[in-house]
Amino acid sequence: MPPILMVVTLAHTSGFAEDDVVNTWAVSTPDVNFNLPVQSDPIFGAVADFYRQPPPNMGNSVGGFLSAGIRRDPFAHSIKAYNLAGNLDGSPHGSPVGEFKFTLPAALNGPPLPEEVALALTLRAAGWTDRLAEAPDGPDPDSAPERPRSRQSGRVYVGPFQSFGAETVNGRSRPTAELRSNLTWGAETMRRALALQNSRLCVWSRKEATFHPIVVDGAPSQGSFSCDNAWDTQRRRGASPTIRTVNAATVG
Repeated sequence: MPPILMVVTLAHTSGFAEDDVVNTWAVSTPDVNFNLPVQSDPIFGAVADFYRQPPPNMGNSVGGFLSAGIRRDPFAHSIKAYNLAGNLDGSPHGSPVGEFKFTLPAALNGPPLPEEVALALTLRAAGWTDRLAEAPDGPDPDSAPERPRSRQSGRVYVGPFQSFGAETVNGRSRPTAELRSNLTWGAETMRRALALQNSRLCVWSRKEATFHPIVVDGAPSQGSFSCDNAWDTQRRRGASPTIRTVNAATVG
C-alpha cells in the first residue's frame, strides 16, 4: 500500500502564501491514481471532511471554529497528495500525484483569537503503549536518548480559531469541550472513512522510515486521538505588526 502524504493548505484572506495554514496527514492507500477525476475521490473527501463535516446533532464543524481570517469562498483550500515511496526517511519527494479543492463552512460568531493560537490533536498508532518511552543511551553517555514510543505518536496543530471556541475557566482561557470533541471526532471519522476505501490513517516515523497505522478498536494499545484542554502556540502563524505606537519622553 503506497504511503501518501496528504498536505492540506488552508488559504488566508491576506492572499499571502506565508499566512496560509498547512496540516499534514499520513495515509496508506492502494489507490495510487486516486480514481480520476480527483475532485470526486473519496480518499481526498475523507480528509476534507475533517474540516467541513459536523458531528451528529452538534451543528458545528472544525471548519466553523476556524478563524474568519481563513477564506470561506468556494474551493479556496487544497489537499495535495505526495507518494512517499522511497522517501519515508524524510528525504525530498517529488511532485503531487493528485490535488483536491474544497470549501469551508462559515466562521462561527465572535472575534478571532490571535493567529498563533492553535490546538494540538495527538495521534497515536497501534502498538504505541508497547514501546519504551525512553530506551537506554548508547555507549557514549552524552549521546541523545532514544524515544521509541514517540515514533508512533504525532501531532496536527489545528487553528487559528474564532473566540467562539474559547471559554474562561478559573481566570484562564481554555478550548471548549465542544471544540476538543469535534477535533477527536473528526479524526476518528476520517479514519473510518479511509478504512472503507481499504486505506489507513497513520503516523509517519521518519526515524524508522515507515507509516504506523492507527487502528482504534477500543483498546489503548491500538491507537487513539486526543486533545488537551490547553492552547498551543504556532509562532510562525502570528500576524506581523503594521503599526508601532511610541511614547516620546518629555523633559520638565
